[in-house]
Parts: sequence; C-alpha cells; structure tokens
Amino acid sequence: MKQKLKMLAIATVAMVLTGPAVALAAASTSDPTEVSASILSAIGTALLGLLASPDALGIIFSGVVLGGGWLARRVWKDKAEARLRAFAQGVEHVYFAVESFALKTTNTIDDKLALALKLLNEQMARHGYKLTAQESEDAKLRFEALHGAGKAAAKQAVQTAAELAARGIATALPTVTALTTVPQTPRA
Repeated sequence: MKQKLKMLAIATVAMVLTGPAVALAAASTSDPTEVSASILSAIGTALLGLLASPDALGIIFSGVVLGGGWLARRVWKDKAEARLRAFAQGVEHVYFAVESFALKTTNTIDDKLALALKLLNEQMARHGYKLTAQESEDAKLRFEALHGAGKAAAKQAVQTAAELAARGIATALPTVTALTTVPQTPRA
C-alpha cells in the first residue's frame, strides 16, 4: 500500500514538473487554444488515470465513508446530549414541583411517584421527546434518591440544631447565678 502511494505521489510530481515542458513544446504551434487544450487534455487524462486506479478509489471511498460516519456521529451525539440534559433537568424540576405541591395542599397525594412520572412525561413531550420504559425506571430511581437525600438532609439539620441547642444550654447554665446556688433550708 505504501509502495502504491509513493508511486501515486511520484506520478503527480512528474506530471506537474513536465507540464511546462509540454507547454514549451506545444508553443511551436501557431494556435494557443490548441496548446492549452492539449495540455489540459494531457493533465486530465493523467489525473483520471491516477484517480481511476483501485488504490485511489479505495482511499477516496474510505474518506467519504469516514467523513459521513464522523458527521453522523457528531449530529447524533449532540442530540443525545440534549436529550440527557432535558431528562436530568426534568427529573429535578418535577420532583421539587411535586414536593412543593404536596406541602401546599391539604389533600394528600396518594402516589407522588405516579404524579411525578406523569409531569415528567408531559415535560419531555414539550421538548419533543417520548419517555421510554428505561428512562421511566431511571426516573423512579432518581426520584427515590432525591427523596432519600432530602430526608437525610432534614435529619442532619435536626441533629445539628439539637447539638447547638445542647451546647448553648450547657454554656449558659453555669453563668446564671440563681440556678447555680442552692438556697439553704432551715434546720429544725
């Protein structure tokens, strides 16, 4: 393969170098259009001969296929990234919307997950996507993870507040003199 590419390169260089010689030889004729036509004909024949070889056709075909594949991958990847971004944002927005709605209403929501999936499906449809079964399962897992993270954060906040209150009470009690001194009781 390398040998054939070298031959192709050498033939191209030879054709370029011999072009002026062909022009000088053809200059002896009186008609300049005939000279340029003969030169263009010689160059065109040589290029077609080189490009029509099986190696050159293979290289051209490979370039076209690889270029088309690269372009298709580029377009597909951008669309896939946009879909994933819309899905991730949709899951978070819908989760917080359902939680906020549940806190503000007096009625209890029987199935927050079903409501969240319905809202997510509507939001994805607004972006032009249809929610697949795999994405629904992934959304359920993400909802559960967000719910667990919220519960853990609330528990941590309660524990931190209790610790701060205990420290505050412990530091404040010794400074209050009325609580630290016990009055003497009369003895009979």
